[in-house]
Amino acid sequence: MNRFLLILAATFFLSSCGSVRNWGPGNKGISDIRSLHYLTSVEIPYNMEFRETVVGGLSGITYDHRKKVFYVISDDRSEHSPARFYEVEIGGWQRVPQVDFKNVIFLQTTTGRQFESRAGFLETLEKGKRPKYNTPDPEDIVYIPSHKGFVWVSEGELDSFNGVKMLVHPSVNLMEAGGRMLYAYPIPKQLKFGDVSGPRRNSAIEAVSLSPSEEKLFFCTEEPLIEDAPSLDSYDTGFVRIYQYRNTSRSSEAFYAYPLDIPNDPSIVHSDRKFGISALCALSDSTLLVLERAFIPGEGNKVRLFKVELKTENRVRTRKPLLVEKDYIPLEKSLVLDFNTLEDFPIDNIEGMCLGPVVDGKQTVVFVSDNNFNESQKTIFYLFRTY
Repeated sequence: MNRFLLILAATFFLSSCGSVRNWGPGNKGISDIRSLHYLTSVEIPYNMEFRETVVGGLSGITYDHRKKVFYVISDDRSEHSPARFYEVEIGGWQRVPQVDFKNVIFLQTTTGRQFESRAGFLETLEKGKRPKYNTPDPEDIVYIPSHKGFVWVSEGELDSFNGVKMLVHPSVNLMEAGGRMLYAYPIPKQLKFGDVSGPRRNSAIEAVSLSPSEEKLFFCTEEPLIEDAPSLDSYDTGFVRIYQYRNTSRSSEAFYAYPLDIPNDPSIVHSDRKFGISALCALSDSTLLVLERAFIPGEGNKVRLFKVELKTENRVRTRKPLLVEKDYIPLEKSLVLDFNTLEDFPIDNIEGMCLGPVVDGKQTVVFVSDNNFNESQKTIFYLFRTY
């Protein structure tokens, strides 16, 4: 079965669906979101199978306002099933909401081939061949209405096996609705792996979002670049770079320095006190929701949602590391929601976030958690609305 009823976690349910917001040129975005009201959540069974794939590792979500369907991408590096994303319906808003998996689409190269798994690459190596490693680490996805396709981002890979380097730089990719990649956006050289600079492994490009006008595309790394926070001790003052692109020309316009939170307890050792950005959600050309999360041993998951306004004075113009060059104004963030303050909330490793439909005159926001294909973690869809 592919349809699952909710784990009831709230007594309030939406009564009727309103009109769907139109995206595209001229859309200035939604009204300001100051707080969110938790409705309920849906848990997907561990290792659920759908069309011969394992559902898990859901790390990004996006919404097609015209078709009224969601798309969720798995961060599976083609290990459990080929790299993929799913088409999902969230229905029953008038009764008890439910999640229904409708389709699976496999990520493909520009030639239309599915991406090889890490295991397949290693097997080829053992046969004495030297293939080029190209397995992506998909992390987030956003629907592009005018293109009727998607942009997805990959953290890439930086590893080695028996002296053979396994290197795939982080990427921002445009693909057709059917999954075939068309091209990769040009990204700053600072986002490519290096020995003493660039992103850390598993902390590279993590989140992507499109503004309602379709004018701006935003993406960011999960954690600071090496040159912006060379040691764990510098995380407390390090910044994540949020990049702003002009979507139509696929060209970089600016980047901003975003300050990460740290856990409240200063006694926690530095190695366990890292927050990272797991998702972005553009409310307009200049307003973003930013989702931060951390896992702290003995305490579990910590998840916080912030809002930032991207102002001209916040644009960083230096090419130097952010810890060296201080002639910039970091973004100021305001707390929208601390998930850990919610009662009876099944918090987990929340990684995906997007705007859903306008329901009963209220904007909905949907989150999804990544179970890392681990039985001790859960795949959960969380439903919220604005006040």
